[in-house]
Amino acid sequence: MWIPKANFNGTARDLAVGFSIGSKGYLGTGYSSNDYNRCFSDFWEYDPAPNTWIKKANCGGWERGQAVGFSIDGKGYIGTGFNNGFTYLNDLWEYTPDNPDDLCSAPYDGYTNNITSTSATVSWFDSINAAIGYRIYYKEKNTYGWSKAHAKGTSLSKTIKGLQPGTTYVWMVGAKCDSAFHSDFSQRYEFTTLSEKEADAANLSGFDLFISPNPGDGNLTLEITLQQEESLTIKLFDVTGIEMYAENVGNVAGTLIKQLHLNNLFHGSYFIQIIHNGQAEIRKLMIQK
Repeated sequence: MWIPKANFNGTARDLAVGFSIGSKGYLGTGYSSNDYNRCFSDFWEYDPAPNTWIKKANCGGWERGQAVGFSIDGKGYIGTGFNNGFTYLNDLWEYTPDNPDDLCSAPYDGYTNNITSTSATVSWFDSINAAIGYRIYYKEKNTYGWSKAHAKGTSLSKTIKGLQPGTTYVWMVGAKCDSAFHSDFSQRYEFTTLSEKEADAANLSGFDLFISPNPGDGNLTLEITLQQEESLTIKLFDVTGIEMYAENVGNVAGTLIKQLHLNNLFHGSYFIQIIHNGQAEIRKLMIQK
């Protein structure tokens, strides 16, 4: 679904360039829509929270159109293209945002898996590469007082232990980018631990699935445990339900270690479906590139 947002505040144009840094979008340069002999060097920042455009420092060098723009590790780059005289350009310019907080945006798309009666693994996405760790806050729903956990380095998941059976929990996560800058917290997510009866039933079923790494880049290890010999099929779907991968593994008993190399997957959310003797087990998979 498309939702209208604030129109671009600069002059209408063709062949502009854009990129994102943290939680902001950037757009600039390009040709005049009315006169291809006129190029622009102006540069604008879009903030989706207030839905506003703010003019920033002009791009360095010549006015230009048909340039290339990209971002790496919290900095933006614009270069090449044509100038007003349709002269080819080969220069490259680096942009650093005015506000360092822009480099430390909140994690998003959180989800929970590996839920038992006393533990759960929470995971999330992040749009930045600068995080040196994460703060996870969690509590029982409709209670006061948060408990705190830490995920070190670039890990995008954390297993929380010591939970109560059959209880709904709320959690949120924030990024720590360095000693001075922390992101806002993500939205709040919920999960419910298994009751003791459900946990006993899960143990009796003999089925278990562990996906590593998750989130990952598409090179996955599946550890599938079956109590007795069963026919096994592995499928992968995107969020629209399109089947991206399918394999009939055959009969399996005990523990199967299966390597999947799904490097063609784009950044986003997917679902792994394990079908054993007609029963389907589904787990969420996050691909981050």
